[in-house]
Amino acid sequence: MKKKEVKAKGRVKAGGLYTASKVPVETAVVSVLAGKLEYRGLQLIEPISRAVRLHEIHELIITDEKVQDRRKPIQRVSYLAFVEVIKGGMILVGDKANLNGKELGTLIGFDDTHMPNHQNIILFAQKRMDGVELEVKLGDVISFLSQDSR
Repeated sequence: MKKKEVKAKGRVKAGGLYTASKVPVETAVVSVLAGKLEYRGLQLIEPISRAVRLHEIHELIITDEKVQDRRKPIQRVSYLAFVEVIKGGMILVGDKANLNGKELGTLIGFDDTHMPNHQNIILFAQKRMDGVELEVKLGDVISFLSQDSR
């Protein structure tokens, strides 16, 4: 018996994963980072979502490279911050990252280089700036918002 294809009207879709709705994830900056690399070689993992739990620490990295092929490494990066999850949930490729309510970039993927210590969370922004250039401060809130929670 063939399964029926169900239309996912009004749902967030990224890479074949349907999310009907989700709460914003909130993080607090615990370390401000500075620096840029032209040849970092971050490898995006295949999954396009990650569940993040309260008190986990993760690294946020910005690139100005548009992803055409997820198998090709991300080279041009700037280092933003290490953050602690203060409101857990699910983050998904396509989510908007906001710094103190101001849009910072779009989540484009994850790199497992430092797992299980921490996940690299990669954001796309038109302008590649590090934490110091963006005037990030300890305790600043960085939220991840889906289309339905903006």
